[in-house]
Amino acid sequence: MLLATVGLIPFLAAAQSSPAYTIQGAVRTTTDAPVVGATIVLEGTQFGTTSDVTGTFTLDLKQKPSQGSALSVSCIGYKTKRIPLTESNAAISVVLEEDNNLLDEVVVIGYGSVQKKDLTGSLSSIDGGAILNRQTQTVSMALQGAMPGVTVTRTNSAPGQSATIRIRGITSMTEGASDPYVLIDGVPGNLSDLNLTDVANITVLKDAASASIYGSQAAAGVILVTTKRGGNSGTSVTYNYTLGLDFPTSMPDYMNAVDYMKAVNELNYNDFPGGWMVADLYEGRSGQLLESQP
Repeated sequence: MLLATVGLIPFLAAAQSSPAYTIQGAVRTTTDAPVVGATIVLEGTQFGTTSDVTGTFTLDLKQKPSQGSALSVSCIGYKTKRIPLTESNAAISVVLEEDNNLLDEVVVIGYGSVQKKDLTGSLSSIDGGAILNRQTQTVSMALQGAMPGVTVTRTNSAPGQSATIRIRGITSMTEGASDPYVLIDGVPGNLSDLNLTDVANITVLKDAASASIYGSQAAAGVILVTTKRGGNSGTSVTYNYTLGLDFPTSMPDYMNAVDYMKAVNELNYNDFPGGWMVADLYEGRSGQLLESQP
């Protein structure tokens, strides 16, 4: 009897560890090619898996998903797709469409414009809409935390002050030699001279290829700014208004002259009980003596 009980233990452990619900399927492209490394996650949970080299996947769950659950299938370069789970989802077939928005993005570089998918250099880019959404007062502060490899630090806490930008670190001990080369529509300039609403795109060149185009003055990196241009959509007017109020919520109660002299007299008396007072204190015109010298 004991041997039979011991023999059942592995089977009980296997039964407890086995998944209660399994979802299987395949992820393919519109050309019926397998998508390798696609992420499949059950929405609202931390349970997920990835597709293998053949595009297939297996998702083991501890319990059956509730009604209305769905799978989120995503992969870099493809649009995320949501697959609702039904009773008939024995084998799920997912077709991902290519996301050409990022690949077709045009990036301005030193020698023209190129699509992002055809670019081999190291650079970062941000458009004017993203800069406006950061709600900063200067363009330099709008770049803080917006681009990888671009370090922006405040030099002054006063409103409207520009920030220090470092792209390739401190390249020289000479003052200003570590500042990036700023070009505004192809003309050398300063970011503090720009209005946030005038910026259409900012591209930061970070690798050595930038110096091959602009020479030694680009040793610390290059910031290319493209401003907005007029179009064929007609005349438009944009008005931005910002109001700032600065006032204390409450004010402390200050002592008057008599209270101040009382405090000083008490201080002097505590230090030198037999000493002197700063003055005899009288209350107004009545001449009533409030404090006197001992």
